[in-house]
Amino acid sequence: MPQKITETKEIKKEFTVNSDATLTLDNQYGNINVHSWDQDKVEIIVDIQVEGKKRERVLEQLEDIHIAFSNTADAVSVKTHLEDPRNNSSWFSFNWNFFDNDNQNFHINYTVKMPSTNEALFYNQYGNIFLDELKGSATIDCEYGKLDIGRLLHYDNKIELAYSSNSNIEYMKQGTVQVDYSSLDIEESEAIDLNADYSRVQIDIVDELEFNCDYGKLGLGSVGNVEGDGDYVSITIDEVHYDATISLDYGALKIRSIGADARSITIDSDYAAIALGIDPDWSFDFEVETEYAGFKSDFGLDYLKKIKENEDSYFQGSYGTAAKKGLLNITSDYGGIKLTHN
Repeated sequence: MPQKITETKEIKKEFTVNSDATLTLDNQYGNINVHSWDQDKVEIIVDIQVEGKKRERVLEQLEDIHIAFSNTADAVSVKTHLEDPRNNSSWFSFNWNFFDNDNQNFHINYTVKMPSTNEALFYNQYGNIFLDELKGSATIDCEYGKLDIGRLLHYDNKIELAYSSNSNIEYMKQGTVQVDYSSLDIEESEAIDLNADYSRVQIDIVDELEFNCDYGKLGLGSVGNVEGDGDYVSITIDEVHYDATISLDYGALKIRSIGADARSITIDSDYAAIALGIDPDWSFDFEVETEYAGFKSDFGLDYLKKIKENEDSYFQGSYGTAAKKGLLNITSDYGGIKLTHN
């Protein structure tokens, strides 16, 4: 078997920038590794590696990978082009036999240092993105790779993931998150607007969460306020401190603990099981409406109304002795409801 031949090329650039400059990185088939620092410059190293059986072919492919740079004091842009810049031919049409029996492959890796106060625009396909910390805003789009992010300290962040597994964000102050066919863990955030399809998302601590999730799993640890819609999704929440408004079709909702300071819990569900763990010190008024669904409680509830007509039921009452009570409102069709001590 012929031995593999490996050829590499390294490109180094350094640019002086303003503290609020924008850095754009657009890569494919490799990793983006970014470290922030307190210097007024952007330092970029691009490592390109091509491997194959025929040296001539390997060198040709290496030459045809083009990295485009543009820069001013306010903006630096770096983009990978998989084409021959001399004739603007597409990489995959110009090298259609790239994936033949030569079994050639290539990697394009960025190693970057940037001012921590700069704005970041990062795009990567078929590779990972690593970022330690950023005070400027961040827009990060990763497809067929994973994210490993430390701390995003700006209030304006945008994260997009597609076909990504085992991604992690340690801290994101505020931002929007779009997740498709992926898995993502966020350790802590003040506020998140989440859209997820066919994905697993875990958020350990969040003060304010809005979500729209279809087909997947959403796990939450400690939540201040949460509002959202889910279809065919399993939702598990460790603790809700204040308010929750959740609409759910075809799934399951489990809240392990509704805190003693909770104000309003509103749930509207179809074909979804609901299990709520409640702090015994929480005093609340409740209204529960069901159709083809059972309602059970481990608490000694004080009922003002119990109405049952065929498969429809209505319950109204209260629990606890506090003068100021929270509100528990549940509407469920074709899904059981269970209240338990947390």
